[in-house]
Amino acid sequence: MKKLTAIILALLFVLMLTACNNVKQEQLVVYSFYGESDCFEISNGTIILSDSEDVFYGGNLKVNQPESIQNITSYKAAFYTMIDGQQETILIDELNNVSSTELLGVDLGKKVSNSSEISNQFRNIEDANGKFWCELKVTDKEGNSNSYKIELNLIKISQ
Repeated sequence: MKKLTAIILALLFVLMLTACNNVKQEQLVVYSFYGESDCFEISNGTIILSDSEDVFYGGNLKVNQPESIQNITSYKAAFYTMIDGQQETILIDELNNVSSTELLGVDLGKKVSNSSEISNQFRNIEDANGKFWCELKVTDKEGNSNSYKIELNLIKISQ
């Protein structure tokens, strides 16, 4: 009886170890991005894609020419992919009643998605050698708008 109990316990132990080793690891892909134009620079952008959740963090905005943003009252940053002439928006970050000094070093928003829409967009960029952009539109006190397109460089950190 003791031998049978020992064999059953050993068999259960082996089955538990086997079950633990078969647990599927969550797939995680991390990207970093940055880009600049004459007037603006975007740095520290991060994209985290996993099986359960996608996170897009727009990064930090730096103003290279402060004179270009005098009297600014609002901005709109639209992040999008461009694949085969098709534009797909990922995130729009907008802020009204902002002063020019507040625009210096602003964080450009965050998006969390439980669907795979962000993952699909970035897989499509890799497959089709697509482009990744941010269009920054600033409006001054007189209602004049200027738009700046910044091509973003995408770097795959992990897979």
